[in-house]
Amino acid sequence: MARQLLSSRKATDPQGDALAVLEFQSPTSALIATPVPRSARSVPIWIGVAVVASIVAASVIKIDKVVTGQGKLVSTQPTTLIQPLDTSIVRAIYVQPGQRVKQGDLLAELDPTFASANLKADQEQVDSYSAQIARIEAQLADKPYVPSTANSNTALQLETYNQLQAQYTAGVANFDQQIESLKAQLAQAESDMRQYAQRLELANSVEAMRKQLQKMQVGSRLDSLSAADNRLSMAGQLADAQASANKAVGDIASIQAQRDTYIQQWYSNLSQQMQQARNYLAPAQQSLTKDLRMHQLVMIKAPTDSIVLNLGQASVGSVLQAGQQFINLTPLNTPLEADVDLSGQDTGYVNAGDKVDLKLTSLPYMQYGALKGVVEYVSSDSFDPQQVQAGSVSDVAGTAPQGLFYRARIRILQNELHNVPPGFQLSPGMPLAADIKIGKRTVTGYMLKRVLPAFTEGMREPN
Repeated sequence: MARQLLSSRKATDPQGDALAVLEFQSPTSALIATPVPRSARSVPIWIGVAVVASIVAASVIKIDKVVTGQGKLVSTQPTTLIQPLDTSIVRAIYVQPGQRVKQGDLLAELDPTFASANLKADQEQVDSYSAQIARIEAQLADKPYVPSTANSNTALQLETYNQLQAQYTAGVANFDQQIESLKAQLAQAESDMRQYAQRLELANSVEAMRKQLQKMQVGSRLDSLSAADNRLSMAGQLADAQASANKAVGDIASIQAQRDTYIQQWYSNLSQQMQQARNYLAPAQQSLTKDLRMHQLVMIKAPTDSIVLNLGQASVGSVLQAGQQFINLTPLNTPLEADVDLSGQDTGYVNAGDKVDLKLTSLPYMQYGALKGVVEYVSSDSFDPQQVQAGSVSDVAGTAPQGLFYRARIRILQNELHNVPPGFQLSPGMPLAADIKIGKRTVTGYMLKRVLPAFTEGMREPN
């Protein structure tokens, strides 16, 4: 068979004689003497071209420089901190950390004993002052006082109204009686004046006639003197009547003035009482408003749709002091941003405006995509891990940072998540990884950056 193959090669191959000779040599020599195919001769060339192309590509093609950090989504609205306004006892807690609550949902309940007691006392004061003011307003307007069925204090004010009105009516009636008596005296004096004036006129006539008769020596001097005495008596009585009338007029004016003064003082006292009652009512109403608010806060409800961030160190039956932290809520349905912790070694590369890819830990990036954002700012000072442990700095990475770190705020520009699970919704607290693009560089530059320090900084040890 081999000989037939060789004979066929001799007919078609010009090197058939040489191949025929190889038949009688060893296989190794035959393999070495076999001519190299043309395709095999070009392999080194292609390898060299590939190496050169790789070097050129590594020197020309640029890749992203990325700073990575860990963080979580945060709400742009501040955290809602619920604290008691006064010392209270926890009666019930209805939520747990991480629970979603809607606006108006009951979060916890405090003991209403203190709030109810203050509310009742202040309500009683407000009702009392309100009833007093209504009674005084009726007195000032000279109107009957109509008690309110909704206010139990009006019954007492009705009794006070009746007593004061009776006192006022009696006082005014006393002055009116005195004035009427003086008016009667004045009328009597004026009547006496008219009578004495007429009698004085008659006495003057009688005296004149007596004097004329005396001159005619018909009447005696005694008759003339008697007529003069009668005239003088009438004149004196007329003067007394005039004095009585004048005195009555003066007394009437005095009593009328006293009556007016009494009425003015009465209404002045009512006005003062009104002002005083209003001065007392205003702070009582303010205190009542505060008590109503305190009573409402006994039932602690969610102000907005939120997530319960954490509960303070309180349990059912414990005493909460005024201003003590009780419940922290993170608002929902608000724009979200991201807080990311950056290593102190990488912070120098990050600047405001750098683009960021936010990859949620719960959703694989290659399957669901990421959020696009931009660096809004980087903290001006570094933080220590001990501050996180002490609670003075919030933990956003979920693990204690190693060494000093900075915190960056990322503003979300675009949501490029796709095919997310049903019911998925972005919410504050979701952990994520942030890839901050700080620029570009070539592969050659990256390799030289790793190699050159070994040449420039290596082998310099003193020993």
